[in-house]
Amino acid sequence: MRNKIFGLSALMGALLATPTWAVEWDLAVNYTALHTTNTARTTDNEIDEWIHQPGISVGAEHDGPNLQLSGGYQFERRIYEEDLFDDDSVTTGSAELLWHVVPERFDFVVRNSRTESARRSIEAITQDNRQVVSTTEAGPTLRFRTRGNDEFQLSYLYTDVNAETQTSSKRHTGTARYIVAFSATRSLTFEASSSQVEFDNSAAPDLDIWIGSATLAQTGSNTELSLTGGYTSVSRSSGLDDVDGPIFDLDLTWQASPNTVLGISGSRRIDDRSSALRAGTSDFGDSVDANSDLNEVFTETMAEISLTRTFGRSRLGIRVFAVQEDYEDVLRDNDRTGVGLTFGRDLTPLTTLSARIEVGTREFDDENEELDEVRGNVQLVWRAGRRLTVSIGVAYEEREADTLGTRDYDEWLARFGVSYALLGSRR
Repeated sequence: MRNKIFGLSALMGALLATPTWAVEWDLAVNYTALHTTNTARTTDNEIDEWIHQPGISVGAEHDGPNLQLSGGYQFERRIYEEDLFDDDSVTTGSAELLWHVVPERFDFVVRNSRTESARRSIEAITQDNRQVVSTTEAGPTLRFRTRGNDEFQLSYLYTDVNAETQTSSKRHTGTARYIVAFSATRSLTFEASSSQVEFDNSAAPDLDIWIGSATLAQTGSNTELSLTGGYTSVSRSSGLDDVDGPIFDLDLTWQASPNTVLGISGSRRIDDRSSALRAGTSDFGDSVDANSDLNEVFTETMAEISLTRTFGRSRLGIRVFAVQEDYEDVLRDNDRTGVGLTFGRDLTPLTTLSARIEVGTREFDDENEELDEVRGNVQLVWRAGRRLTVSIGVAYEEREADTLGTRDYDEWLARFGVSYALLGSRR
């Protein structure tokens, strides 16, 4: 249990050591009843059951001149009526504490995320195919003013990754960056970093990761742009070949009109962990299906275009995306493409309706399998009072393989939830 709440304990310890600043706390007790038509997500012999999920959630916010804190965690107990799976408990969420020890000169950061993810993305996400990955980071940053508003930074970050499979690791990262501030809205950042990764599993090769990059950031009246280009080199022990190549990251947001926002993003990176493992708590109908059981370097390339339109109290969004993961030595390569639609409407000041549907295809080249996927949900949230929130929802998920096998399934999920805030009000 101590390992599971390590990051939260570190943050709470920092809070207790600085009693002179106020924190806005949220504390709520929750109960959720889920009814599933296919609890094991099997092709046939489907089993329906009720899953009871009592829990508690805690959040904290503070934005002061020297300290900023933001975070929230959700603990829930899962009780399965059919006993096909053992009852279990899970804690997810994320938090970050930033302390300006010497303002504009010396910062210290502590952050933690706990994300529940699939162990193998090709398999259905059931209790047997998921784990919680906890990532805790801490380290200082030294900042030096140079010419005008330019700044030179030196930072060190210690990272502890704790997982239920043999993917836990300790990481040390040193970074030097120089920020050229052309104006208040435009900057160019040069960055070089070196990371040493040591896995708890002695059979996994240790990694030395070197990254050099340059980032242009610009904010205009209607646009925000961040463009990064660079190079990554990964050296692996155990006689394995090095992995290197160019990287990039593009994030463009354009306010085409007062009610319309266009987003374009794309990236190429070389890493050994999916960025989705830092997601924290998932919303109803969502799931993190990244491979979380691997100590393996891969190249991820992704692209996405999104359009969001506001109509009075309604919001409509569409996105088209493509993601490719290319693993070096493990047979897990996969390509994913899809389109998603979202809708939200404020029915009253206290009642919100939301809906989402996503249709896509995932190809697992090494397994010679292609999966067509459909996910969707509808949810109504009613703030019955300052402290009481009630929600009801329906979700659907379907997978269909192009080969005969056991990976086909469909599942309907009905949800009723109630939350009562003991401290603060629910955000």
